[in-house]
Amino acid sequence: MDLRLLSRIDEELDSSEVAALCFLCRDVLNRKRLETVEDGRGLFLRLQEKSLLEDHYFLSQLLSVIGRLDLHRLLETDSRQPEQTAHTQTDACPALSQYRRMLYKVSEDVTKENLTKMKFLLSDKLPRGRLDPCTTALEVLCEMERQDLLTEDRLDELQRILEECDTQLAHTVQQHREARGSVSRQEYSVQPISNQEQQLSSPQSLQSLSISETRPNCERGQRIRLYSDAMTETQPGSGPDQVTTSPTQSCKTSEMEHYSMTCNPRGTCLIINNYHFMGFSGLTDRPGTEQDEKALHNVFSRLGFKVEVCSDLTEKTMLGAVEELGGRSHIQADALVVCVLSHGEKGCVLGTDGGEVPIRSLTQPFTSKQCPSLMGKPKLFFIQACQGKASSEGPYSSLHKAERGAV
Repeated sequence: MDLRLLSRIDEELDSSEVAALCFLCRDVLNRKRLETVEDGRGLFLRLQEKSLLEDHYFLSQLLSVIGRLDLHRLLETDSRQPEQTAHTQTDACPALSQYRRMLYKVSEDVTKENLTKMKFLLSDKLPRGRLDPCTTALEVLCEMERQDLLTEDRLDELQRILEECDTQLAHTVQQHREARGSVSRQEYSVQPISNQEQQLSSPQSLQSLSISETRPNCERGQRIRLYSDAMTETQPGSGPDQVTTSPTQSCKTSEMEHYSMTCNPRGTCLIINNYHFMGFSGLTDRPGTEQDEKALHNVFSRLGFKVEVCSDLTEKTMLGAVEELGGRSHIQADALVVCVLSHGEKGCVLGTDGGEVPIRSLTQPFTSKQCPSLMGKPKLFFIQACQGKASSEGPYSSLHKAERGAV
């Protein structure tokens, strides 16, 4: 691989990203040698020694996992790289394991408070001299692996700790284990509440939406019904306006997998709509985008979100808008929605001045580290922007051409 390209990538990586790349390489490089890596160049030299940089495949995986799609795009546009065919995993061309990807995903969502709690819960299992210097979740995970408390087949200790800190992260570990077949899935039979069609004309009507399911009673073998927080049932002898929530079941049940949607408003929906582009940008205006904005505004208003619209933002003001939103408190919100309508290139969207905004930069302000009040809450991003210069024809266009050719 071209050394100038590797040098350019190294210049773009900060220390935390280099540490993340080293962590992802722990299955393919000597772990002792990884401890001495100080920058991207040092890591690339070790990967070259293992012939892992003969092409872009392995490095592309690394950059994709840490969310550096802008650097990933540099690899794809490198004119010196021969065209690649589909890769299969071999010793000389390994794929990053799902285990390593899962651990990195977990570490990204560990807050400072939960990091402190993790270290406390591990204080009786890891030497204090090794645990105290850990300032990131990745470092704690490395120490757990070093002490053989954490392997691909040994995830019990990590899951136990996460259950005490963050049940969402514990669920991520559980899902990985289930995918590997190490934990059997429990079967549920789902029953609909009713056949009555639900209307979505107002936020209040959304509160009537719920899920009921049945599972065996752990004591009597009978089937009982579980209710979500929003579900109510009429008690015998009560009037039509007198409803009470379902009684708590004595049987121990697992937490239902659903997001709470009870806040009013549900949360913020930010719409960034770029229509007019500056002349020097070389970009044309986007007629018709106002209709998309109107449709999005209508849908998310009906779903109970507070909609905010920002029009014709430059690269700098786009970044400022999402950073300002990420800096707010979202404690009284159930979810977040961000919609961006603009021109784009692969892995980024464009401001009205033609400046590139990586998609990663749009999502970064809302991670658990940057915005703890959104931790464990759904965050939805809708990007309406081209991701390259090639055109694509839909099925209607192809059919229309065929009809014209037959005339």
